[in-house]
Amino acid sequence: MIEQIDKGAAARIAAAYVVDVLDINPSEAPAVLRAAATILEKRGPNGKTLPQRFREKYSIDPDTGCWVWGAAKSSGGYGQIWAYGRLVYAHRLSLEMNGVTLSKHLDIDHLCRNRGCVNPDHLEQVPRAINYRRGLEARRGGR
Repeated sequence: MIEQIDKGAAARIAAAYVVDVLDINPSEAPAVLRAAATILEKRGPNGKTLPQRFREKYSIDPDTGCWVWGAAKSSGGYGQIWAYGRLVYAHRLSLEMNGVTLSKHLDIDHLCRNRGCVNPDHLEQVPRAINYRRGLEARRGGR
């Protein structure tokens, strides 16, 4: 769970961030990687870590199991949170904080069809064509 993230997971998240988001080769930028590895342990002005802040922003729907984002949302209905010095999608951060290395070449499909859900068990990385097809099927009543 997010509350129990360990230093190994923090390092994996930081490495994925450096490679995928900043587009930096970690072997060429060890200082950047070391700095990024501390992001999840760092406390903000309110004294809370990123995982603590994240956990405070969703509630669990007992009927669906969705972790429903209750804070800022994009115009498309996706949760957003301030992390890494910028606004990021909460569902992507949820996967990262649960040890998933994200690919910038894949979309995140909400298997529950709830864009506000940040439950990592309801999220799957898939190619855009599959995500698009699944969305169409759901709108047509196929899922």
